[in-house]
Amino acid sequence: MTWTDVDLEAGEISINKAVAFDKNDPYLKCPKSRKSTRRVPIPAWLSTYLQQQRTNICGLNLITGRSGGLLTHSGYAKMWESIRRKMNRAAGGTEAVEVIHGLTAHVFRHNYCTQLIYAGMSIKKVAELLGDSEKMVTEVYSHILEEKETTEEKIEAAVAL
Repeated sequence: MTWTDVDLEAGEISINKAVAFDKNDPYLKCPKSRKSTRRVPIPAWLSTYLQQQRTNICGLNLITGRSGGLLTHSGYAKMWESIRRKMNRAAGGTEAVEVIHGLTAHVFRHNYCTQLIYAGMSIKKVAELLGDSEKMVTEVYSHILEEKETTEEKIEAAVAL
């Protein structure tokens, strides 16, 4: 993601590229979504944080390697391991006792989707934000929809006079 993808005034980030790796070397590719660009709203607190960080980051990329370019695969792995260790400590773990393990960007993506569904966002909108099909989102997250559904309340509301 580059700073040109961030519109702080509108509170949106444009998703129009993805980073992949050829062994350790990063390269840009099209995102998995069928649209060339999707715009994802960002919360106000993140917009404020990005505004503050803008002055601290040199170059066009939001997250960079030591050289200022795209992160290599090993740099990406080290970044996530650092995040995992910090979260592990915050959750009460230690170097010897791992409370948090297996943390990846994909885990955050699933968590984001889950939170949107719990918040009551429609499957159509969730799919649009994630760049996935409604069918895929429904298949993967239907258990959450069923879990939060209260059948008795829905029937009562549907037939109430």
